[in-house]
Amino acid sequence: MKKLISIVLIGGINFAYAQLTNAILAIQDGDVKVAKESIDKYMAKPKSDQDPKGWYYKANIYEAIAFTKDSLVVSKLETKQNAIKITGEAYQKAISLDKPNGEWAKQSKERVELFWGNTLNEGINNYNKKDYKSAIEFLKLASDVKPSDTLSVVNTGFIAIEARDFVSAKGAFLKLISMGYKTKRNYSQAYFISKDELKDDVETSRILAEARTTFPSDAYFMTEEINALIKADKKEEAISKLNGALSTDPANAAMYNYNLGLLYNQTGDKTKAKESFNQSLAKDSLYADSNYMMGFMLLEEGDVINKKINQMKMPEYQAKGKSEEAKRDNVYKSAIPYLEKSYSVSKEPALKSQLNNLYAKHKINKKIQ
Repeated sequence: MKKLISIVLIGGINFAYAQLTNAILAIQDGDVKVAKESIDKYMAKPKSDQDPKGWYYKANIYEAIAFTKDSLVVSKLETKQNAIKITGEAYQKAISLDKPNGEWAKQSKERVELFWGNTLNEGINNYNKKDYKSAIEFLKLASDVKPSDTLSVVNTGFIAIEARDFVSAKGAFLKLISMGYKTKRNYSQAYFISKDELKDDVETSRILAEARTTFPSDAYFMTEEINALIKADKKEEAISKLNGALSTDPANAAMYNYNLGLLYNQTGDKTKAKESFNQSLAKDSLYADSNYMMGFMLLEEGDVINKKINQMKMPEYQAKGKSEEAKRDNVYKSAIPYLEKSYSVSKEPALKSQLNNLYAKHKINKKIQ
């Protein structure tokens, strides 16, 4: 009985290897249909999934299916995308199951380079045909084939943006970050897409927090963090962050002081607001937004005086109305130089109209054409 069992087992093993041999001969003859049938049968046998040679030839055969010029073969046997996926997985299996310097690991590593290049080119060719969906699919597959590859991931990101496939685009830039390419560009792209296109507040906050940790002195990420705090009505925390930013990034003091001025103005502290705008202008006298806000706040002060004058009763007006009017007009006029500097940089049409109205109101012989 034992002898009989041994004969049956040996016969089973020989039959399995016969399927592998048939697959190898068929692919050498260019018969991908028979090659696929034979390799699939071989790999389905017990223990065949531990054979690096089997995985190597499975990869060869499916690679031939993926890149055959006979479209009927592909449509009948396997889709191109799935054939590429199976090929990549099979090469990686051959590499992992063989010895580090084994024959099948070595040959698989050599074939993977060419296979990766062909898959990448498939993505680029589809992009040139404006088939963005297929381009993205093949570029993702190229990245799977060669996990260390960044070229296909970068292309996936920017092509996906062009195709408005923002999920794939964000995924590509986050993948680059996870691969160790923690650049401002990759964080900025992932952040922008998550915030403005996908409207994912949780993910946006996560990406921004990671970007701030990676680039603690970066003005863009710092400003975005402060804007997020303002949006969340956390003004005091935003003020604290801005004061910290002034210490760590003095080169952008004009911008930070401007934002501080806005926050103090929103919280009702007009004195600190003006101080911040003035400090901004001390750093950059032509900072358009700070000039505008200084002018705007002076116009508001003039309006307050004007309202007070309008509410005076005749005896009070006769006593001090004229002096208050003079004070009001001086405040209004003091706003003009700030607004002029702001306009010289921004060229805002609404500001041009506002200045011309002030010139006419205060009999100033000027007009911006």
